Amino acid sequence: MTKQEWRRHLKEQRARLSPEQLQGLSYDICRQLLSCPALQTAACALAYLAFGREISLEPLFLACPDKIWGIPRCLPDRQLAWHRYHRGDALAPNPWGIPEPLPTAPLLDPGLAECILVPALGCDHFGIRLGYGQGFYDRFLPQVPGLRLAVIPDQALVPQLPRDPWDVPMQMIVTESRIVRI
Repeated sequence: MTKQEWRRHLKEQRARLSPEQLQGLSYDICRQLLSCPALQTAACALAYLAFGREISLEPLFLACPDKIWGIPRCLPDRQLAWHRYHRGDALAPNPWGIPEPLPTAPLLDPGLAECILVPALGCDHFGIRLGYGQGFYDRFLPQVPGLRLAVIPDQALVPQLPRDPWDVPMQMIVTESRIVRI
Protein backbone atom coordinates (compact mmCIF):
# COMPACT_ATOMS: atom_id res chain seq x y z
CA MET A 1 0.00 0.00 0.00
CA THR A 2 1.04 3.61 -0.49
CA LYS A 3 1.32 6.05 2.41
CA GLN A 4 -2.04 7.55 1.41
CA GLU A 5 -3.67 4.11 1.43
CA TRP A 6 -2.13 3.33 4.83
CA ARG A 7 -3.41 6.66 6.17
CA ARG A 8 -6.92 5.89 4.99
CA HIS A 9 -6.78 2.35 6.41
CA LEU A 10 -5.42 3.43 9.81
CA LYS A 11 -7.90 6.31 10.09
CA GLU A 12 -10.75 3.89 9.34
CA GLN A 13 -9.44 1.55 12.07
CA ARG A 14 -9.39 4.42 14.56
CA ALA A 15 -12.86 5.57 13.55
CA ARG A 16 -14.24 2.18 14.61
CA LEU A 17 -13.06 2.68 18.20
CA SER A 18 -15.78 3.75 20.59
CA PRO A 19 -15.07 6.73 22.88
CA GLU A 20 -14.81 4.25 25.77
CA GLN A 21 -12.30 2.11 23.87
CA LEU A 22 -10.22 5.17 22.98
CA GLN A 23 -10.26 6.33 26.59
CA GLY A 24 -9.20 2.86 27.77
CA LEU A 25 -6.38 2.73 25.20
CA SER A 26 -5.19 6.18 26.27
CA TYR A 27 -5.13 5.13 29.90
CA ASP A 28 -3.29 1.87 29.16
CA ILE A 29 -0.73 3.54 26.89
CA CYS A 30 -0.08 6.22 29.51
CA ARG A 31 0.42 3.43 32.06
CA GLN A 32 3.04 1.92 29.75
CA LEU A 33 4.69 5.33 29.34
CA LEU A 34 4.86 5.72 33.11
CA SER A 35 6.80 2.45 33.27
CA CYS A 36 9.35 3.63 30.70
CA PRO A 37 12.65 4.43 32.48
CA ALA A 38 13.61 7.09 29.93
CA LEU A 39 10.42 9.03 30.61
CA GLN A 40 10.59 8.41 34.36
CA THR A 41 13.99 10.08 34.59
CA ALA A 42 13.34 12.87 32.08
CA ALA A 43 13.02 16.29 33.67
CA CYS A 44 11.63 17.70 30.42
CA ALA A 45 9.54 15.95 27.77
CA LEU A 46 7.80 17.10 24.61
CA ALA A 47 4.29 15.82 24.09
CA TYR A 48 1.10 16.71 22.25
CA LEU A 49 -2.55 17.41 22.94
CA ALA A 50 -4.83 14.79 21.42
CA PHE A 51 -6.85 15.75 18.40
CA GLY A 52 -9.79 13.80 17.04
CA ARG A 53 -9.14 10.09 17.54
CA GLU A 54 -5.55 10.40 18.82
CA ILE A 55 -4.33 8.77 22.00
CA SER A 56 -4.79 11.25 24.85
CA LEU A 57 -1.83 11.93 27.13
CA GLU A 58 -4.00 13.56 29.81
CA PRO A 59 -3.47 10.66 32.28
CA LEU A 60 0.28 11.16 31.88
CA PHE A 61 0.05 14.91 32.50
CA LEU A 62 -2.02 14.19 35.62
CA ALA A 63 0.46 11.59 36.89
CA CYS A 64 3.54 13.78 36.29
CA PRO A 65 2.58 17.35 37.22
CA ASP A 66 6.15 18.28 38.21
CA LYS A 67 7.69 17.30 34.88
CA ILE A 68 8.39 20.12 32.43
CA TRP A 69 6.07 19.47 29.48
CA GLY A 70 6.39 21.07 26.06
CA ILE A 71 3.47 21.24 23.63
CA PRO A 72 3.77 22.26 19.96
CA ARG A 73 2.19 25.13 18.10
CA CYS A 74 2.12 24.89 14.30
CA LEU A 75 3.74 27.78 12.45
CA PRO A 76 2.82 28.82 8.89
CA ASP A 77 6.15 27.54 7.48
CA ARG A 78 5.36 23.98 8.68
CA GLN A 79 7.67 24.38 11.64
CA LEU A 80 6.78 23.75 15.28
CA ALA A 81 7.18 26.24 18.12
CA TRP A 82 7.29 24.58 21.55
CA HIS A 83 5.65 26.07 24.60
CA ARG A 84 5.76 25.10 28.24
CA TYR A 85 2.49 23.44 29.20
CA HIS A 86 0.53 23.10 32.42
CA ARG A 87 -2.89 21.48 32.53
CA GLY A 88 -5.49 24.21 32.39
CA ASP A 89 -3.40 26.59 30.25
CA ALA A 90 -5.35 28.60 27.69
CA LEU A 91 -5.43 26.89 24.30
CA ALA A 92 -6.79 27.76 20.87
CA PRO A 93 -7.55 25.53 17.88
CA ASN A 94 -5.22 25.91 14.91
CA PRO A 95 -6.53 25.84 11.29
CA TRP A 96 -6.83 22.01 11.47
CA GLY A 97 -8.74 22.22 14.77
CA ILE A 98 -5.81 20.93 16.84
CA PRO A 99 -5.64 22.54 20.31
CA GLU A 100 -2.38 24.37 20.85
CA PRO A 101 -0.83 26.98 23.15
CA LEU A 102 -1.45 30.63 22.52
CA PRO A 103 1.42 32.46 20.77
CA THR A 104 1.96 34.42 24.01
CA ALA A 105 2.51 31.25 26.10
CA PRO A 106 6.09 30.82 27.43
CA LEU A 107 8.39 29.24 24.87
CA LEU A 108 10.39 26.12 25.67
CA ASP A 109 13.72 25.19 24.08
CA PRO A 110 12.99 21.73 22.57
CA GLY A 111 16.68 20.86 22.85
CA LEU A 112 16.19 20.55 26.62
CA ALA A 113 13.79 17.62 26.27
CA GLU A 114 15.10 14.14 26.98
CA CYS A 115 12.00 12.49 25.46
CA ILE A 116 9.68 13.37 22.59
CA LEU A 117 6.24 11.72 22.58
CA VAL A 118 5.23 11.73 18.94
CA PRO A 119 1.65 11.26 17.70
CA ALA A 120 1.23 8.83 14.81
CA LEU A 121 -1.42 7.10 12.77
CA GLY A 122 0.80 4.03 12.73
CA CYS A 123 4.34 2.70 12.92
CA ASP A 124 6.18 -0.32 11.65
CA HIS A 125 8.65 -2.65 13.33
CA PHE A 126 11.55 -0.59 11.92
CA GLY A 127 10.37 2.54 13.73
CA ILE A 128 8.98 4.24 10.62
CA ARG A 129 6.13 6.51 11.66
CA LEU A 130 3.16 7.44 9.55
CA GLY A 131 1.74 10.86 10.39
CA TYR A 132 -0.97 12.90 8.75
CA GLY A 133 1.25 13.95 5.85
CA GLN A 134 1.87 17.61 6.67
CA GLY A 135 5.57 17.10 7.51
CA PHE A 136 5.75 19.09 10.76
CA TYR A 137 7.46 16.32 12.72
CA ASP A 138 9.59 15.27 9.72
CA ARG A 139 11.10 18.77 9.75
CA PHE A 140 11.37 18.98 13.53
CA LEU A 141 12.75 15.60 14.65
CA PRO A 142 16.18 15.83 12.95
CA GLN A 143 16.86 19.07 14.88
CA VAL A 144 16.62 17.66 18.43
CA PRO A 145 18.51 14.96 20.31
CA GLY A 146 15.70 13.65 22.57
CA LEU A 147 14.58 10.02 22.57
CA ARG A 148 11.75 9.61 20.03
CA LEU A 149 8.74 7.60 21.26
CA ALA A 150 5.75 7.00 19.00
CA VAL A 151 2.41 6.62 20.81
CA ILE A 152 -0.02 4.24 19.08
CA PRO A 153 -2.48 1.41 19.80
CA ASP A 154 -1.34 -2.17 19.12
CA GLN A 155 -3.59 -2.34 16.07
CA ALA A 156 -1.58 0.49 14.44
CA LEU A 157 1.75 -1.35 14.70
CA VAL A 158 2.23 -2.96 11.28
CA PRO A 159 5.03 -5.07 9.79
CA GLN A 160 6.29 -2.47 7.28
CA LEU A 161 5.29 0.97 6.00
CA PRO A 162 6.57 2.79 2.93
CA ARG A 163 9.62 4.91 3.78
CA ASP A 164 10.76 8.21 2.28
CA PRO A 165 14.27 9.66 2.69
CA TRP A 166 13.01 12.33 5.11
CA ASP A 167 11.30 9.86 7.49
CA VAL A 168 12.98 9.89 10.90
CA PRO A 169 12.68 6.52 12.65
CA MET A 170 11.30 6.33 16.15
CA GLN A 171 13.53 4.80 18.81
CA MET A 172 10.61 3.37 20.78
CA ILE A 173 7.00 2.58 20.08
CA VAL A 174 4.63 2.56 23.03
CA THR A 175 1.31 0.72 22.79
CA GLU A 176 -1.22 -0.40 25.37
CA SER A 177 0.51 -3.77 25.77
CA ARG A 178 4.21 -3.13 25.24
CA ILE A 179 7.18 -0.91 24.68
CA VAL A 180 9.02 -1.78 21.47
CA ARG A 181 12.66 -0.69 21.37
CA ILE A 182 13.98 -0.16 17.87
